[in-house]
Amino acid sequence: MGFKKIIYISLFAFGCNEGAEHLANDSIGKIDSLNTIKVNAAFIATHLSDTVFIKGNQVIFLRPDSARFASYEKTLNAGISEADADFGTAVSMAIDTIVNNKNFKNVSVLVSTKRFIQLIDCQGGPITIDRDTVNFGIIVTSKGKKLKAEQNIYPGEHYINVIRNYYKIKK
Repeated sequence: MGFKKIIYISLFAFGCNEGAEHLANDSIGKIDSLNTIKVNAAFIATHLSDTVFIKGNQVIFLRPDSARFASYEKTLNAGISEADADFGTAVSMAIDTIVNNKNFKNVSVLVSTKRFIQLIDCQGGPITIDRDTVNFGIIVTSKGKKLKAEQNIYPGEHYINVIRNYYKIKK
């Protein structure tokens, strides 16, 4: 993928970060560049179809949903398909490594297109992340531990290193 396309996609995808102020009146904070919102049960109940609930040792890869992807295809006219293909290749490599390596036996993997991600048992949890402006990225979490999150497209080996470092898994 060309350098200009990567820059354009990055600016488009991450340039307008309105946050979740229109969704909740509670305080909003940032954890590793992802919007976190304090929510109550009524909020979650109204957004159940667009929320994924996470517990334990979990790696969550973030992708745009089909509606957002289609919108980007129309708006960008090029680039999003290549970005998605690059991300898919990297994620596939990372997932294959996790599934086929006994050192990762206590780690679960999920690819999510959901807008809201509720981390039930991480440090400070439950934490709800509104990833409205985050198209591609990774969240790594564990019970009682601070989450690790990155937003962008990297090679698969980068994601494996993030996961190894977070869970202190040796090569």
